[in-house]
Amino acid sequence: MGEKGVPNPPTVWKDRLRDTGTKKLYQLGTERVTFDGDLYVYVKAGSTALAAGRFVTYLTTGTNEQTVTVAHGIGTTTVTVTAASISANDFEDGYLVVTAGTGIGECYRIRSNTATGDTGSGVIACVLYDGLASAWSTSTTDVTLYPNRFNGLIVNPNDVQQRPCCVTQWPIGAASYGWALKEGYGSLDCEVLAAGGTELDEKPITASVTDAANAGRGTITGSPTSTIYVSSASEETFDQAFVYTNPVYAMQPILGYVTLEADLTNDEAALVRITNL
Repeated sequence: MGEKGVPNPPTVWKDRLRDTGTKKLYQLGTERVTFDGDLYVYVKAGSTALAAGRFVTYLTTGTNEQTVTVAHGIGTTTVTVTAASISANDFEDGYLVVTAGTGIGECYRIRSNTATGDTGSGVIACVLYDGLASAWSTSTTDVTLYPNRFNGLIVNPNDVQQRPCCVTQWPIGAASYGWALKEGYGSLDCEVLAAGGTELDEKPITASVTDAANAGRGTITGSPTSTIYVSSASEETFDQAFVYTNPVYAMQPILGYVTLEADLTNDEAALVRITNL
């Protein structure tokens, strides 16, 4: 077993990197390194299929219980949490965070969970990999459940509020499992919008570049809102790389780099190096 009881990656793989399917073979988030150092991660697509060469992310909305209704003692590995409309194992390999009160700051990995109603009306049971370090208090303890960050992935939306967690390198079907690039060399569909008729749209560039002579730096940056781009009305979504309109957004995190300095046309895939997901 790995750190905090979470299983270690297998030493023998059951599939090839490009294999996908509806059967789960590994823990979500399992990492796999190729012979030349590229890092892949095991993920599950959401209810919509994922195309290749796209930034993908997870929905970060948590399930909260403001002051727990059941007191659990130190060492408890099965805890009950008030929750509605939860299916079995929605939080498998996810996180339980004590957000306030007794035990604040403690984080636990979730092995499995029941569906709403299986344990009682409006209640689910979560099995943790490790027992509680602090007893839950029904007067102060608040908790929030988060799904695994590689579970139910979606293409980065226009109103994205979180960073992508990986880049697809081949299609992954709806509700299917597969491998996606987390670090290293691969393809990315690059959105390079026109900027006032200049040549700045030829490559993904940083916001601080304001003249054509400096085009081609090739950095791929984060994308938090649709208002900072040359064209917020673009039909594209933020699973791609964009050109910024305002130098203030040069401080966005750099997620990677375009490998070659060849010209790119709009919505064209290119070889990139992902460095910071």
